[in-house]
Parts: sequence; C-alpha cells; structure tokens
Amino acid sequence: MLAFNTVLCVLLAILCSLAPILLAARIDLQTVLRGGQATAGPGSSSRLFSTLIALEVGFAFLLLVGSGLMIRSLVRLQQEDHGFRPDHVLTLRVPVGTLTQPRPTGKYDTRLRQMAYYREILERVKTVPGVKAAAIVNNLPLSGINSSLNLSGTDGQSQPTSARTISPQYFAAMGIPLIAGRVFADSDQTGAPDVAIINEYLARQLFPNRNPLGEKLTVGSNQPGPTIVGVVKNSSQVSYESPATGEVYIPYQQFIFATFMSTIVVRTEGEPKALAATLRKQVWAVDPNQPVVKVETMEEVIENSIWRPRFSAWIFSVLSGLSVLLTAIGVYAIVAYTSTLRAREVGIRVALGATANDIVTVILRGAMIPLVFGLGLSALAALPLSRLLTNLLYGVSSGDLLTYLSAGALLLLIGAAASARPAWRAATRDPLATLRAD
Repeated sequence: MLAFNTVLCVLLAILCSLAPILLAARIDLQTVLRGGQATAGPGSSSRLFSTLIALEVGFAFLLLVGSGLMIRSLVRLQQEDHGFRPDHVLTLRVPVGTLTQPRPTGKYDTRLRQMAYYREILERVKTVPGVKAAAIVNNLPLSGINSSLNLSGTDGQSQPTSARTISPQYFAAMGIPLIAGRVFADSDQTGAPDVAIINEYLARQLFPNRNPLGEKLTVGSNQPGPTIVGVVKNSSQVSYESPATGEVYIPYQQFIFATFMSTIVVRTEGEPKALAATLRKQVWAVDPNQPVVKVETMEEVIENSIWRPRFSAWIFSVLSGLSVLLTAIGVYAIVAYTSTLRAREVGIRVALGATANDIVTVILRGAMIPLVFGLGLSALAALPLSRLLTNLLYGVSSGDLLTYLSAGALLLLIGAAASARPAWRAATRDPLATLRAD
C-alpha cells in the first residue's frame, strides 16, 4: 500500500508539472530578452488557464452535488415518520442469556422464570416518579438483530416474519399508534387464549380484502396460531432506512423468546437520562447479579442506527468544502495572474477611453465563461455518476433539481467573488505607469 501511494504521488506530481513545463517551452526568448517579460502567446496561456478554471469548478460541482444529495437524504431520513415517537424514551437492555447461548441455564432456565423476572422488574419500574409507561420487548427496534416467526402467507408458503414479544404498555412507551382493535392486557398470559397484534403491512398482506381482527395466524406448517386482536401502525424494525415489512407482536406472558436482547422501554415525563440511575437500581433490586447494559435514549439508538448515512454525508461535506475553498483560491490566483499578463492591454483600453467598469467586465467575462462551461460539462457528467449513490439515498432522487441548481449557483457566486478583487485591482491600476514600463 505504501509503495502504491508513493507511486501515485509521484505520478500526480509529474502530471501537475506538465502544464508549466509545456507553457515555458513555448516562451518567445527574443521577447524576453527585449522586454524582460516572459510570454507564451496570449492564445495558448488563455486556453490553459481557462481549462484550469473549468476543471476546478467541474470537480467542485461533482463533490457539491454528492454532498447536497447525501445531506438532503439524511435530513429526509431524520424527518420521516417512522411509526414511533422517540422523544422522552429511555431504553435499558436487561438480557437473560447471550447471543452465543440464547437458551440460558441456571436461575432463569425456563420461560416461566424469565416471565416472572421481567414482570417483577416492570412492577418496580412503573412505581418510579416521572415514568409514564414502561414495557419489556425482547428485541428493540433498530438493534441490528431481527427475531422472527414462520407464518404462512396467502399462498400457503411459510415465510419468516419479524416478531417481537412485548408487555401491554409497549405501544404506549414507544408511541406506536393503535389502528384497530386493542392492545395487550395483563390477562393475556399463559393459560388464556393465544393472541397477537400485527402491523398494517402484514394485515394488508395476509388479509387484503377483509378485517384481520378475529382471524387466526397460521404458524409453521399450517398450525393454527394466535388470534389477531389488534392492528398497529407500521414502524421501523431492523433499519431506519428500510421500508417497513410484516411484523407480529406476541404478549410476553404467553410466549417469550430471544431474551438475550430483552430491553426495558420507558417513556418519561422529563429528561430520560435523569432516571437512568434510579431505573438501574430497580432492576438490581430484583436481581443484583443480572447485567444492565446499553442505557440509551431512543434518539441515541436512532443516531447509532444511521451512522452510515451520517458518515457518508460528513465525508462528502468535508471533501466538497475543501474543493470549494481550493476552487476559490485557484480562480482568484488565475484571474490575478492573467490580469497581470494583460496589464498592457488594460492600459491601452483605458487610454482609448474604457472605464473601470468596462475593464472589470472584460476580466470577469474571461473568468466566468470557462467557469460556466465547466459547470455545464460537470452537470452532464453528474447525472449518470450520481446514480452510483442511489442505494445510499433516502427519499431523494439522484437527479434532484434543487441540489444541482444550488451547487451551480454557489459556484457561480464564489467564482464571481473570487474574480472581482483582482479584476478591480487591474482596472484601477495606473495605465501610464504600465505603458511607460513597456
């Protein structure tokens, strides 16, 4: 890798040196000896500097478009309704077992003991002042791990469906709206009729032309499953970016599984983190030997789940910011240098009656024409190249017109601002001094 980087740096240095070498090779030596100023002819130098401006602006435009698309996608992702309200929600993971040993041994080796453990925790947590709702869920949304059950679809084929085992106040704690039917009650426990709640997506998928309430889910190989008693709004599951799919909720006192990811979810009246220490004590009051890990607000869970789009937006923003800065410096330097080369021309124009505004217009036109040309070519290249970002974008088209126009307008403004000062300085220079020097 070190050798590759070294070779790449050398090649880039050679390529960047070609332009001044080629320009110097075309200098008229007789002109240099007579006047003391090296010129390679107005045509060749003008084309070279115009090309440099066009390339600088073109690359900056590509990065600005990429940055704009990623930022708009991230904003849209954060503003989108994902089916629950993350504000004032604190989560505490209280696992029984581990990912490598999902069926725990020892004190909580049976489902009944696990149910009793979590039931006692919830009873204590609900007594804490400032707690509006508290629930247990075996697999918190956006945790990166999916738990599922095999349900038979309308075609009779069994397919894995996202499943969570929850306590009655889960939907209140998470802020997931109930669309139809009822939520779970404390009476939905072992020995009572098996019940389930499904989301809108699964209701449309399994029961497209009828009311799902009262229908039975088919689990596994055509085995009758729980009766549907409610339908809730779709909500994010494994990923904040992926659209919702089918999901089924089971009361934890009837069937509990995957307890190695079990999490207490608490909706609070005030700042959630302020109750973290008190809630830990309530859990340890039930069993001081059980771990309490990953105490996070739901907003922090969301931020951690979207680290990829956030990181991509940050990278593009840094690169585009650097490119804009380098473009501004480059345009300023080129306009300042070419204005010096055109000092004699400017002096003649002023002597013939041109005003300072006329001179500024001529110099700005020489800078803005290649700038606009570079923007045009870069825009044509950006349309197919931006499609490479399609899988990273959320709710934003890779050809988003607002992003393209904003990037172009920003570079036009920066180009004009960077060119204005050297252009005005050239226009206000004393023409007689320049002509006497020649």
